[in-house]
Amino acid sequence: MASPKNLYINQFGNTSTVHSFWIEAWNGQFELWRAFWICLIFGHGIIIGLGLGLMFIAMSLGLIFIPNSLNAGFFGLVTAGSILGVCYSVFAIWVSVSVWRAAKNCVNRCWLIVARFTMIVYGAGLILPFIVWQLD
Repeated sequence: MASPKNLYINQFGNTSTVHSFWIEAWNGQFELWRAFWICLIFGHGIIIGLGLGLMFIAMSLGLIFIPNSLNAGFFGLVTAGSILGVCYSVFAIWVSVSVWRAAKNCVNRCWLIVARFTMIVYGAGLILPFIVWQLD
């Protein structure tokens, strides 16, 4: 006897066949509270925690392989910092778009304005240091 197939009940009218957390957030299919608190706030905690752990491990590995040279530790630290910078940039773009698009999914229009204003300030906070750095 063949095993029973999974039954999917389309109670919300979704026609999409892909149900990925990342894609649903990017498309703005989350509630605003979920996009803001889970993706933005807790996501930053996860990225910072993993990033600091990666930097510590990379610096330690550099010092373990060449114990007489601090340059090996610095090399590991710079390498991990570069990887963290790339990962954080991708995360920042994803979370900004996710919260911006999810802002329309709230009942009170006031939260739409607050969420989008927060994303404008967040984006400015990420971009302005690079602009100031280029001007110096």
